[in-house]
Amino acid sequence: MSLDIIIFAVVAAVLVARLKSILGTKHGDERKRSNPFAGMDGKVANQASQTARLDANVENIAHTLIIDDKIIKAEDPAAVKQGIKDIDAADQNFDLNEFMHGARMAFQMITEAFAEGDRETLKSLLSEDLYKSFERVIKTREDQKLTASYELHRIKDARIADARLGGVMAYVTVDFDVENTATLKDSKGKMVEGDPDKIAEVHDIWTFARDVRADDPNWELVSTRIGDG
Repeated sequence: MSLDIIIFAVVAAVLVARLKSILGTKHGDERKRSNPFAGMDGKVANQASQTARLDANVENIAHTLIIDDKIIKAEDPAAVKQGIKDIDAADQNFDLNEFMHGARMAFQMITEAFAEGDRETLKSLLSEDLYKSFERVIKTREDQKLTASYELHRIKDARIADARLGGVMAYVTVDFDVENTATLKDSKGKMVEGDPDKIAEVHDIWTFARDVRADDPNWELVSTRIGDG
């Protein structure tokens, strides 16, 4: 998560580059999917953990935020920790463990939806600007009758690379190391890119954002880029 096309070869090459720069993606049925940062029936996924917290407005006692060093991957871990603390203090819906669980789910949902051309799911999980970028690639793929196939084998690692509070907006950047299989075929089924029998190691960095004033506890993906490895 960046979930930046004249002859056919040029079209395919540019499209492949954009596919890689945004994210790899699973071919299947399109379906409406729930937001990974919320639980069933619209309940907040971290409701259970929040009920266990002391209510600062009543008890006037702040809860203890425990941040495991293993969850951070950054040159300045102290700055990331402070960012997490700032977000936690400003956002009563924030729960670090539940956020990371939701981020992992979001990674799979978004990559699958992108491969399937599932605009509805993408629109619900991406910022407006990022959705437009994804939608342009999907439309070009459809116009050129190209088919993307994606299988996420596993998320090897997911750690926080950055966290900060910018005014009323909370931003958390997650560094994903994943193993996947991604291919791109033309209208005749000829392989344009990728190998269906090869598992590739991919390094993606996605940034999620949320307005801490909003009643909606869900986050949205605002940017993606390829990591250095």
